[in-house]
Amino acid sequence: MQRYFDYASRGTIAEGATLEIERIPVLARCDNCHESFGVNWWTPDIYCTRCGGTRLSLLSGREFSIEEIEVF
Repeated sequence: MQRYFDYASRGTIAEGATLEIERIPVLARCDNCHESFGVNWWTPDIYCTRCGGTRLSLLSGREFSIEEIEVF
């Protein structure tokens, strides 16, 4: 993400700025048994840790927010 920001900010007041990224844990809920659990996106097959179901709803992990912008 920093690489794209560096490219997009060239020639602007934001050039040379750095991004501080804090990852939000990815949580899913099984549509079969309603168990909620953490997800590792690097795992090739994601399934419910309780029943093995593969119909899942994403609860968190896609969102992002900007907490602060500092300008010097």
